[in-house]
Order: sequence, then C-alpha cells, then structure tokens
Amino acid sequence: MTTQPYNQPATAGWYPDPSGAPRQRYFNGMQWTDACTPLADDVAPRKRTAISLGVIVLGIVGLVMSMQSTSLMNGTGSIWLGVVIAAVALAASFFLGGATWVKVVASILLAIALFSALYMEHQMTEKRTEISQMLSSSYRS
Repeated sequence: MTTQPYNQPATAGWYPDPSGAPRQRYFNGMQWTDACTPLADDVAPRKRTAISLGVIVLGIVGLVMSMQSTSLMNGTGSIWLGVVIAAVALAASFFLGGATWVKVVASILLAIALFSALYMEHQMTEKRTEISQMLSSSYRS
C-alpha cells in the first residue's frame, strides 16, 4: 500500500492551491506545477456582473428604439425592432443566469417597450384613418 504525502492528490488535475491561496493549482500526478487559475467562485461574480450590464444595456437600447418617433412614410418597423431587442435582453437574462433583479428590470423594460410600440401603432392607425377620411371627402367634392 502506497501513501500520498499530505495535500498531494493521487491523480493529475486542478485542485485548490495547497498554499491556501484563492486559486487552483495543477498537479501533474507527481508534483505541483506553477500553472494556476482563479477559483470558480472568483470568476462567477465577474461573469454575473458582465451579464447584468449587457442585459441592462441591451434592454435600454430596445426601449429607446421602441420610443423613437416615426412617420407615415417609414412605418413602425424600427419601433418593433426595439421591442424585439428588449425581448432578447429578457431572454438573455434567463438563459445566461442573470440575477433576479436583472430579470425584473429586463421584464419592466420589455413591458414599457411593448406599451410604447402599441401606443405608436395606435397613433399611426388613427392618423392613417384621418388622412383616408380627408382624402375620401375631398374626392367626393
């Protein structure tokens, strides 16, 4: 029966640094190497922060696009694109494991973007109807 020295695993791989430093060190099966990597716990907060920032920025871009002015000539396509971007932000917050508050903010941004787009669509429909009635009455005269 062979015994392994203290803090020395039996197989090669990444293990917590035996010095106690907050990182992992590679054991090649015989000795500890100089190869180190941060612990997964150190990486996770930075990843969550990046996801949160990206989702919020994407949601705000979608919201701003859904609130832009439009005309009868160019329609509301770009407004609906803003709603889609806000929806992608919300989906990303769920699929990428965003924090709960990020999911809530992304949901609110999507709701506001959707409301804005529906309101603009309603206004456009009213203007089209008004112009159609004006043209129709001038044509009869």
